Amino acid sequence: MCLSTVYTGERAAEDGKLIEYVTNVDVDGDNIRLYDITGDIKDVRGRIRAVDLIKNTIFLDLAE
Repeated sequence: MCLSTVYTGERAAEDGKLIEYVTNVDVDGDNIRLYDITGDIKDVRGRIRAVDLIKNTIFLDLAE
């Protein structure tokens, strides 16, 4: 099973970690909905900057 960790900022660092064990990502304009393995949902505004499928990381630029 491939689960991702979502970060804000330029690199994968603990202080920029937004949510772990993400199973699904839905995007509607600048609204991003993140679902984790336990069924919790986190809604944020911004854009996806990068996705690394090898390292299972997603980087977001959050809206101001």
